[in-house]
Amino acid sequence: MKSPGPILLVLVVSVPGFRLPAQTVEFAGESINVRIHDSTCELEGVYTFRNSGPSPADRAIFYPLLRTGDLPYPDSVAVMDDVTGDRMHFEPAREGILFHLEVRPERPRRIRIWYRQQTPARRFEYILTTTRSWGKPLDRAEFHIQIPESLRLLSCSPPCDTREQVDRVTVYHVLKRNFMPVSNLAITWKRRTR
Repeated sequence: MKSPGPILLVLVVSVPGFRLPAQTVEFAGESINVRIHDSTCELEGVYTFRNSGPSPADRAIFYPLLRTGDLPYPDSVAVMDDVTGDRMHFEPAREGILFHLEVRPERPRRIRIWYRQQTPARRFEYILTTTRSWGKPLDRAEFHIQIPESLRLLSCSPPCDTREQVDRVTVYHVLKRNFMPVSNLAITWKRRTR
């Protein structure tokens, strides 16, 4: 039996006169729109990033996508610059996607991510708790859940603040400020019986 190769251990030590560069890219806010279609959901999110440093900063962004027994990996994903509309390259990974983002100090950068996911159990979950890894709350987070009149919302967490009727669709709204999530956005629904 072949012995395993060496294990590489990386140790960060303090060396006088040497400092690791401070992280200057911040995740500042998100606006999420979820469209429910019985056994599929589409999510479109606009994410705002800021650079608090003096020069442009490049950051690798891992965007998690929940994958469970009743939520398969999304069948379609797109990443775009929200201002120019240009598509951005990303690498799919088992639990999400990875892309690089350059943020200049003089203006925030907004990225639009869209994906479609099968929801055979009529349940959808969007990962919020990874916001904690940024080390600060979001200035603003808003969620809009659109559900057609043929379906009925059973639960939404966090709870919805308001709702409105737009044509034959009910739109539920959640607005949070200075938001550090402790759980994910979770939605369940069912078909209406006539």
